[in-house]
Amino acid sequence: MENSAGDTVQQRHDDTQSNLSSDMEDICVFCMIAENQDKDTEIVKQDSELVCFRDINPAAPHHYLVVPKKHIVSCFSLFKEHVKLVERMAEMGRAVLQENGIANPNDIRMGFHRPPYISVPHLHLHVLAPTSEITDDMAHKFTPGTMRFATVSSPYHPESRGALERWHQTLKAMLHMYCMDTSTDWDEGVPFVLFAIRETIQESLGFSPADLVFGHTPRCPLKVLKEHILSPTPSSTPKNVLDYVSKMRERQHAACVLAQKSLSSSRLKNA
Repeated sequence: MENSAGDTVQQRHDDTQSNLSSDMEDICVFCMIAENQDKDTEIVKQDSELVCFRDINPAAPHHYLVVPKKHIVSCFSLFKEHVKLVERMAEMGRAVLQENGIANPNDIRMGFHRPPYISVPHLHLHVLAPTSEITDDMAHKFTPGTMRFATVSSPYHPESRGALERWHQTLKAMLHMYCMDTSTDWDEGVPFVLFAIRETIQESLGFSPADLVFGHTPRCPLKVLKEHILSPTPSSTPKNVLDYVSKMRERQHAACVLAQKSLSSSRLKNA
């Protein structure tokens, strides 16, 4: 069987997309702008694939649209092969902001409106800055995490990608420092770097990831080594397994409750 069911669905979507694109290109205002046929719109930046211009109804002091010259209906028409395209769109948006003096990555918002909340059926990336100055009457249209707006960030600027990407950034920084100190033997210490980052207390939670997983501060290799050096004669006594499991569950439950309280307090503080 040459084509799977997924390939068939993909082909049908491509055919539909092609038909929609051909019908809309004749009346699409963004296609006209991309081809420099709209004299009322000033192109801020462009290349062989993308164009960038100001939004006619700005929600922030700097509000630009990055549009592909090839007609794509919306973000729902994007597939895996479009990842590089979206990354280039985000990079162009960031470059335009930097050219206009906006360099703080934490005060930038980029994203797509999801159908049916699109005003023009041609893929366009909203680039807004500063986010702290988005107008109140337009803020609901550009709120991250809603059904209306899907945020986007560019490579090497993970500030808007969430906790996972920030954790990756921290890990890369720690590995970089460790490699500078250990030279060619850096790979032997990667497990210890991971132990270190997992034992680091998170400011928003008040606990380290290891504390929340195990319900107590685990005895990692470095801690065991420290205890062995400071107390060469072991003084621990055997414990009942049932008592140990019961107490561990109680500690896990208590840690989760405290973490939720700390997270709520952190959200209120940052609101």
